[in-house]
Amino acid sequence: MLHRIAQGDDGLSPLFGQGIPLRFVEALLAHELADALVRIGSPSVPVLIQRLKDEDSDVRKAACSALGKLGDPSAIPALIEALKGRDRDVPRAACDALVQIGSAAVPALIKAATSNPSPSARCGACEALGKLGDPAAIPALIKALKDRGGYLLKDSDSLYRDAYMRVCEKASEALGELGDPSAVPALIKAAGDPSDRVRPAAYSALVRIGKPAVPVLIDALKDRSRYVRRRACFALGELGDPSAVPALIQTLKGRSKRVRKAACEALGKLGDLSAVPALIQALKDEDSGVRKAACWALGKLGDPSAVPALIQALKDEDSWVRMVACEVLGKLGDPSAVPALIQALKDEHSWVREAARKALKRLGWQEAAG
Repeated sequence: MLHRIAQGDDGLSPLFGQGIPLRFVEALLAHELADALVRIGSPSVPVLIQRLKDEDSDVRKAACSALGKLGDPSAIPALIEALKGRDRDVPRAACDALVQIGSAAVPALIKAATSNPSPSARCGACEALGKLGDPAAIPALIKALKDRGGYLLKDSDSLYRDAYMRVCEKASEALGELGDPSAVPALIKAAGDPSDRVRPAAYSALVRIGKPAVPVLIDALKDRSRYVRRRACFALGELGDPSAVPALIQTLKGRSKRVRKAACEALGKLGDLSAVPALIQALKDEDSGVRKAACWALGKLGDPSAVPALIQALKDEDSWVRMVACEVLGKLGDPSAVPALIQALKDEHSWVREAARKALKRLGWQEAAG
């Protein structure tokens, strides 16, 4: 009979009536024949739900897969319970199953994302909500994103902290998939998070939301937190909207050197030549990192009017600024830079000399290249 079930013999389904013997379910799951249970249909559901508590993780995972394919909403509470635990394969399978069930799972997932006592369950719920794409989930996902205290506790178990970080990470990713501008303020805050997992996810979500996020990101350039201002610069640079240029130019006058550096980089990516004068002025910034970023940005913009200022940058006290200035002058291709680059061949640092040599080669000064 097991063979006939596995082969999809529909004639057997009536034999089970309203239920299917537990031993058949166990045998099919053990032999990785969960699809046979799907063919049997709804009589399999109650016993599959029971198997979500099996000691064998492979059986639990197979049960999740079968329940997802069956799409029976009665399995939703048990699948949300299966999102818990430290074995990630089973929670992932439960998440996939809830997505397969579809919109019927959304209310329970919204509740789980914000109020389930298990960080692992909240993580899985956030991921599933992102995949389902229901805008009703946005407030819950924003709330989940803001709940970052658990992994900041010094005495928390490392796996517990990791679960909390994954909640924020998955909430960010889900908000990015949903693409609603109302999530932008919370994502900007998360982009300044101390966690190396949360920051990139929030940043990517902002970029994914795209143009609707630009006005809020521009406003964020005035935020009192330098971390928020810096992340706003990064996102605006990636989004490529020239409407951000005036605000970024103004940001170059700010107090934080890291924010000024990020603003230079964003202006370079945006490619608007109206930023050239401000970037030339930034070559005189007190911080070498900002000056280096200004050189790089001027190279991206490619405006020959920057050449005299870049020639002056070859005398910068920081060797890395001098190196980037050499590279940019070679890229711009203005022969007026040749005498200064020849002088740079005498620089005390080998990386500056090598950059000058390559720049001169690009400018056609073959003798120096040899």
